[in-house]
Amino acid sequence: MVRYALKNECWRAVIGFESLYSVSSLGRVRGREKILKPSDNGKGYMTVCLYKDGKSYRKYVHRLVAEAFIPNPDNKPQIDHIDTVKTNNSVENLRWATPEENGNNPTTRLLQFKKQSRMHLNGIPANYIASLYGLDNSIVWHRLKRGWSLHKACTTPKRNRSSSKKFEILT
Repeated sequence: MVRYALKNECWRAVIGFESLYSVSSLGRVRGREKILKPSDNGKGYMTVCLYKDGKSYRKYVHRLVAEAFIPNPDNKPQIDHIDTVKTNNSVENLRWATPEENGNNPTTRLLQFKKQSRMHLNGIPANYIASLYGLDNSIVWHRLKRGWSLHKACTTPKRNRSSSKKFEILT
């Protein structure tokens, strides 16, 4: 039996795994024996592996919490992390959303603005500078994200990564 309940934490059965797993209002998942350790899916979202009838199922923790605790009368497809912290899966931080609502979250928009504002040189957008050098905008953005200086990003020629090598047949 799991004995590690936190204050103000409530547990409900995981939909589809009712007799096997439960999820808490704070975003923890437990089986019959213990609390499961979530793992990062590589994009910042926490997942757990649930087992049923000899099969494993990887599930997003935020989706388990939302399905168990938050009504979805409008059948919205996505779950928005209100504070944009993907590891904060408490029920108070989640809401059902359309893709537009999810993208228009004020915190999300502020973070996008900050990210885009870093891609300027003295107020001039990187895409404008890329066009002056005759480069593709995506190449310059990729180089700037990797920490290149703007000068190096715009003046270094694009590498030719052609995998097809030309061979001359000698006879």
